[in-house]
Amino acid sequence: MDAEGTILDAQGAVLAQFKTLKFGLGKFAFTPTQEGSGYTAILRFSNRESVTRKLPSVQAQGYVLRLEEKGQGQLRITVASNLAERSGEELFLIGHAGQKISVSEATRLANGRGEFVLNKLGLADGITHFTLFNSRKQPLSERLYFQRPKQQLVIAAALDKPQYGTREKVTLQLSAATSGGKFCPLICHLLCID
Repeated sequence: MDAEGTILDAQGAVLAQFKTLKFGLGKFAFTPTQEGSGYTAILRFSNRESVTRKLPSVQAQGYVLRLEEKGQGQLRITVASNLAERSGEELFLIGHAGQKISVSEATRLANGRGEFVLNKLGLADGITHFTLFNSRKQPLSERLYFQRPKQQLVIAAALDKPQYGTREKVTLQLSAATSGGKFCPLICHLLCID
């Protein structure tokens, strides 16, 4: 899904622009500066439709979580905070995919900053949800990371008959396996069109 967008401040000035790269995914950097002000995102699709949404209001103090690739096989997750009273606080990062925890790390804030460096080999294929917790185990911030699957998924479909009559029951068997032949669970949506 191709789209382009802009971030506007309360006066309508353009602060950032972005566009999708592939499959509707993309990224951009934006640092809000006006506490309590409203920012707006406008997304324009290739079919000329557009969507306008207000972004959450900016807080005077808090935590920021930034995720970026570091070299070939690593991710760097940086924490920044402007809460002076939290200097030295221990923070915890949990990463999970498919209800399975793949990352559990801790770090301490020093001068308002902390860092986690993770090996991507320890992450599951697909989307990993990262959540940052404070020393009281309260969630502070989240980020998502997509790791392209290492093996292709092979989906096979088999019908019980080569042809069907009007309103006749159809039996369809689906199976999914990795390219290495290992069977795996599959959530599938099916649409039938006449």
